[in-house]
Amino acid sequence: LMVSTCVQGVIFCIIAAQPILIIGFSGPLLLFEEAFFAIFRTHPLILNYEHVNDTLDNPFHPVIKKHIEIHPDGNVTVQDLEVERPYPNTALLSMCLMFGCFFIAYFLRQFKNGTFLPGPIRRLIGDFGVPIAIFFMIAVDISIEDAYTQVCYV
Repeated sequence: LMVSTCVQGVIFCIIAAQPILIIGFSGPLLLFEEAFFAIFRTHPLILNYEHVNDTLDNPFHPVIKKHIEIHPDGNVTVQDLEVERPYPNTALLSMCLMFGCFFIAYFLRQFKNGTFLPGPIRRLIGDFGVPIAIFFMIAVDISIEDAYTQVCYV
């Protein structure tokens, strides 16, 4: 994303003759994409989670494993490694929340050009479609208690 934005920005600035023009995505968008990719990497979509979470402990706490490293001079180093468990439905729920937020924001934006309500109310709903969609998807995420979702604080 950063490389394509850079190339597109250079081409646009040369063709448009506006070298001071700032083109690019904001930091929160890049942070969201990285967090979403790490949701899928840490908690992948697999069919059977029984072999992963085989303890009766709380599945929302990470597993602590001992890592023993023996050095050539005879010294032994013992480290506690914190391994996060892959939780079922995390990647799928995050993807559904993302697409739901996008479609709600998109349709609220399109609502601005409709004829359903008076003009000022339509413009208000259209202008604040993204925060409304985010608020609604956060409420859906909070209401689903038996699935883990990673929260990104910006």
